[in-house]
Amino acid sequence: MKKLLLLLFFVSSLAHAQTPATALNFDGNNDYVDAGTDSAFDFTSTSTFTIEAWIKPVNTTGNWKVIAARESWNANQGWVLHTSNGSVIFRTPSGSIATGNLINDGSWNYVVVVYNASAVTIYVNEVSVASGTLAINSAGSQSMYIGARHTNPGGGSTDYHFGDMTELRFWSTARTISELGANKDCSLMGNETDLFAFYNFNQGFDNMDNSSETTLICNNPTFNGAVTNFDLMGTTSNFVAMTGSGFGSDLDDCTLSVDSNVLVEGISLYPNPARNEFTLLNESNTNLVNATITDINGRVVSNINLKGMGSSKRINITNLNSGLYLVKIQSNDASITKKLIVR
Repeated sequence: MKKLLLLLFFVSSLAHAQTPATALNFDGNNDYVDAGTDSAFDFTSTSTFTIEAWIKPVNTTGNWKVIAARESWNANQGWVLHTSNGSVIFRTPSGSIATGNLINDGSWNYVVVVYNASAVTIYVNEVSVASGTLAINSAGSQSMYIGARHTNPGGGSTDYHFGDMTELRFWSTARTISELGANKDCSLMGNETDLFAFYNFNQGFDNMDNSSETTLICNNPTFNGAVTNFDLMGTTSNFVAMTGSGFGSDLDDCTLSVDSNVLVEGISLYPNPARNEFTLLNESNTNLVNATITDINGRVVSNINLKGMGSSKRINITNLNSGLYLVKIQSNDASITKKLIVR
């Protein structure tokens, strides 16, 4: 009996020791995500948009390590955001805007391109480092790729990202430096005004078997991406934890609370992403009152009574469709909002 209890304790400890993934590692060989052909990413010279991403290159040497792209190069169509020998470059077949050698191996960098009717500004770590004008022609029916671009004349894939990526965001406006700085270190809720596509890469567990995570989830399910050629187990080509970033809680929930008093310690959701149910962990045994689940449009889809729950409570979500939700957990005088992905 003692041996059985010891084994159960060991297995339970392993389960709780799993670290949620917060980024995706691209191996630089053939990994990419196909986000489909929706016209939202089919920018032209009259478009206004902003693309943000956090990247951690393994090796900056070499050309064309793509962050995101939608193009048909031989047809003179589309756009590419990539790095090349440490430089951040926004490029179309008609030209490019480049930052110079600013990106280092093995460090996290916040990369932004702002496009406003042909005017381009590139930011690296909140500093405006390059600007100019650049025309974009419609890429028609091409897919938007994350971590690669199309081979010429428009099929297949090439020029793969090499390293970690997280918090890839697409806005339909030209974001200002103050707007960028306000949320660059914080994961978003997904329902922010003008945010039309947001990939937070918070799927599975760090370096574990994530072979079931074959779809990269977007705040708008229309833009969910097919995870292509990833191993999805081990320390590379897999969902991983965001380590070595040097800022607080690695983009975890730092702008999500709207109350002056914020619950922080010991409140978490497990597993996340979840199917059918999740467990609300209250490891600090705070006296919680209730939880409210809302969809990304702000519609309340569930209210849960948490009075007397203790250290954990299993919550049934079989009534929820796949997508991104916000779970607001409240005590008598404080609250915190957590993101929940339902598969």
